Amino acid sequence: MSEWKEIELERIVNFYNGKKRPYIKGNIPVFGGNGILDYCNSFNSQGESIIIGRVGEYCGNVNYYNGFCWISDNAILVKAKEELNVKYLYYCLINVKLREFQVGSSQPLITQEILKNIIILLPPLQEQKAIAEVLSSIDDKIELLHRQNKTLEKMAMTLFRQWFIEPIRDGLPEGWEEKKLKDVYIFEKGIEPGSKNYLETPSVDTIRFIRVGDMLDNKANVYIQKDLVGNSICRFDDLLVSFDGTIGRVSFGIEGCYSSGIRKIYSEDEIYNKLWLKHQIFISEEIQDEINMHVY
Repeated sequence: MSEWKEIELERIVNFYNGKKRPYIKGNIPVFGGNGILDYCNSFNSQGESIIIGRVGEYCGNVNYYNGFCWISDNAILVKAKEELNVKYLYYCLINVKLREFQVGSSQPLITQEILKNIIILLPPLQEQKAIAEVLSSIDDKIELLHRQNKTLEKMAMTLFRQWFIEPIRDGLPEGWEEKKLKDVYIFEKGIEPGSKNYLETPSVDTIRFIRVGDMLDNKANVYIQKDLVGNSICRFDDLLVSFDGTIGRVSFGIEGCYSSGIRKIYSEDEIYNKLWLKHQIFISEEIQDEINMHVY
């Protein structure tokens, strides 16, 4: 550890703002603030790159990519200036929690000037490589589990469609009845305490605050005082659906207070309130299409 040093990012990397993405289709990935948005036939980066969300909901998100890609104008490209393990830097930046450095209230923003002054702990190159390899191996295992979960989700959706969708294509089977979602489920809207009330660190008087961009994140990004919460509390087995920002996002397994762009979905009927059933209903193609039809 004696050879480890604290160092400002501007000493080891260069920053570049992305550019408006070209609309000519191709096979080169276009990166925005939250990963790959599209594909085009041009590139403005190659080799190992770190892409940081610059503005909006995904401000401060960190992505790693090795190859030809296009960085859009809502992201910042980070390139190594000297001998540096880029994958190690990627893991450092994930753990820095860049969202804590964002500025702006209505439109969060990360700038090159902010990034330049962030300090990371830098070991010798060989140790950087060893750390990155271990963390990459763990990420690979996590990705495998995600793929397995996706496979199980597809199997569950297939069964759901066989049981509940396909039987009614030619009319309702005997004994079945149609119901509107609003007659079965309660859509409980969250609150908006205002970004001035966001807190970076938790205490006994605070609770995690979940925005649309946090719905798929297991770790808390911001907190608010408990006395601001009201009834907008979600538990581990509650289903959340976004009605703002990224419309139709479905999530469960997180706890805290949720924002006004999110609805907690539940039913007073025990059968309809089963989490697996609610989840399958709201991720179904039919319901997702219906939600998006009413976006305004």
